[in-house]
Amino acid sequence: MDDRRFDSLAKSLAAGASRRTLFKGLLGLGGAAAVGSTLRDDGAEAARRPTPTPKPPSCPGQQTPQGGQCVCISPPAPGPEKCGPDCCNPAGIGAAHSECCDNACCYGVCYGEELCCDYPLVFCEAQNECCGPDDNQCCGSEGCCDHACCPIADGTNACCEEPTPKCCGGDACIPADGCCSDDECAGGCQRCVDNVCTDVRANCPGGDTGCFDCVSGACQKNTAYCDDNNACTSDICTDSGACSNTFSCTSDACCDDGNACTADTCDTGTGVCSHSPYCTSNDCCPSGQECDTSTGQCFTPCDALGETCDGSSCCAGLHCYPVVVGALSVCGPCLPDGAPCIPGATCLGCCNYALGPFCSPVEVCLPEDAPCFFVDELCCSNSCTLGLAGPTCD
Repeated sequence: MDDRRFDSLAKSLAAGASRRTLFKGLLGLGGAAAVGSTLRDDGAEAARRPTPTPKPPSCPGQQTPQGGQCVCISPPAPGPEKCGPDCCNPAGIGAAHSECCDNACCYGVCYGEELCCDYPLVFCEAQNECCGPDDNQCCGSEGCCDHACCPIADGTNACCEEPTPKCCGGDACIPADGCCSDDECAGGCQRCVDNVCTDVRANCPGGDTGCFDCVSGACQKNTAYCDDNNACTSDICTDSGACSNTFSCTSDACCDDGNACTADTCDTGTGVCSHSPYCTSNDCCPSGQECDTSTGQCFTPCDALGETCDGSSCCAGLHCYPVVVGALSVCGPCLPDGAPCIPGATCLGCCNYALGPFCSPVEVCLPEDAPCFFVDELCCSNSCTLGLAGPTCD
């Protein structure tokens, strides 16, 4: 191409000539015709092709195309906000909350130099830090706490150190099973003492000096408080909390009235004592009488052997027997076994004529017609009858 044709092409470009005109100038007429024929063939081919389906617009991240724009849709209104390619939800709570932070969604709290505390971390403004997950509580100026944050007496807060702490008004921390007031205890007689529910006996009937105990918040009678160390009393805790120690015998020893002249016995069924007269010495008997210790009875003694019987029984402890058969009778002592006896006298056993007569533990009767000396006892069931041969058993 010479210089004149190049200059002409440049002018044509500057004047906005069509590409076909340019091709003609560039290629010459023959060349242009050839090129034009080729272009006409390509256009016809293009006309025969199907029209392509328009491609819908695409949006970045979680945005959705609507009305020719990329928006964040999450009905009902207000919806989330666009933040870079994401859709943030500042109205959400907990894990659903997100906010725009440096043109990106922070799924938590955005703070400081466009920094993000991701949920479930908690932002602590006092220390400008994220708390958690092991220390996810913000405690005022103390910063992040790994346990509870409790108010203390000076109006500030303090971090608890126990694994399962609990806050009480005015106190920093107490154990999780502790109490802040009496209302948190089991009731009844329990009280909250040093943040621990404590059984308090003073709250039961009778107080600290009564006979009740406080057990798991309930008042219960304890008769051990009423034990007077006396086996002869019934120890009872009354409903008022006072002790009752009433006499109730459990043995004869409980009934000792201090009187040597009474027999003291206990009726264990009723717990009642009885005191019967019972002499143990002459001191127990009225003046002029003596004590028979074998029977526990007092008697008026007979003066001496030979005192005449009055036809009735002799004095206690003595027996009436005839000195001479059929003649005078006197009071004398009861004779032991084997001692000679006078017929008619009362032995400890029997006065048996056949034996001498001697006192014998076994009664021996004389046979019929045997001499009996007018003593019926010698004949046992028979009578001593006077006959031709004298008094004999009949």
